Parts: sequence; C-alpha cells; structure tokens
Amino acid sequence: MGEIVVVHGANRLAFSDELSVAELRKQLEDRTGVPAAAQKLIMRGKRLTDDETVVKLGSKVMLLGSTAESRKESEALARIRKVERRVAELDVAREELSATLHEISRGFLNKEKTANVLDTLEKKLKSCEEGLCQCLESLDSIPAESDNVRIHRKAAVVDCQARLRACDHLRDDISLAREDPTDELESRRGTTHR
Repeated sequence: MGEIVVVHGANRLAFSDELSVAELRKQLEDRTGVPAAAQKLIMRGKRLTDDETVVKLGSKVMLLGSTAESRKESEALARIRKVERRVAELDVAREELSATLHEISRGFLNKEKTANVLDTLEKKLKSCEEGLCQCLESLDSIPAESDNVRIHRKAAVVDCQARLRACDHLRDDISLAREDPTDELESRRGTTHR
C-alpha cells in the first residue's frame, strides 16, 4: 500500500509518492523512454487523463506505449519482411523458369521454337535479377540501429545473394541450352543448383 506500481511490459516500476497524472507521465518518460504524448495509462480498467489530479499510493497502473527506438526497430523489421517476401516471389519466378528450361532440354521443341523460348527465358531471368538487385538496394537503405535489425538485415542480404547466384547458374544453363538443347544441359543438371 506504500507505493504506486506501474507495469510496463515485463517491467514493474515503483513510485513512493502520490503524483498527479502529468507528474507520473514525466517520471515515466524519464525512466522508460516512452514519450509522455505516446503513453496510455490504465488504472482499474479506465484510461487516465491529465485532468485527474492525483494517483494515490497503493494504486496499480498499466503503461502502454513504446519508445521511439522500438518503433524505429519495428518499422525497420517490417521493411525487411517486405523485402524478404519480394525475394521469395522472385525466387518462385526463377524456379518456374528453371522448370521451363528443363522441359526444353527434354527436346520436344524444334530449334526455332527453342531459340524463341530461350530468348523469353533470358528476358524473364533478367527481370528476376534486376528485382533481386533492387531488393539488395532496399536492404542497404534500412538503418541497422539495433542488433536485432542488423541480424535480420544480414540474413536477408545473404538469402538474396544466394538467389542471385541461383540466377547465375540458370543463366549458364540457358547458355548451354543454346549450344545444345538436350545433351549438355541434361548431363550438367546433376551439378547445377536449381
């Protein structure tokens, strides 16, 4: 009964004096980093307003709100997730191109149609590669102000680079298919990353 207890996430903060709501907000800003304007204070199921005069000793208050740093981190992680989704979409497109190339290598098309399909595959592959490079640029523009963001951004960059290497292998396979659409590509298939 001798203190005001404020719960903020997993943290419990104690105050030994009765405080006005405005004073409590100021002290909470100093101790938690949550700006006073972004704080939501809940006591007995009701939101406290600055009009209320005093929070009495023995009161339990819940603080909802986040620091500017945690909001920045959340925004950065959301941007990383968006780029990761785009990288996955581009990889699905690359997989489809690889499957089409595999079908060509089975020799069901005449040489003229094969050349046209290979031209189309190269154009689509170039589009995938450009998209992946844009993803790398997007990741590079995300500030890594926390370890968590830095770790997630690094993992996304490594994944994107792996997908670009897979595009390089597919480009090599397309070049081989131009030379000999069936024999060389099929013999190389066992060592190529798809």
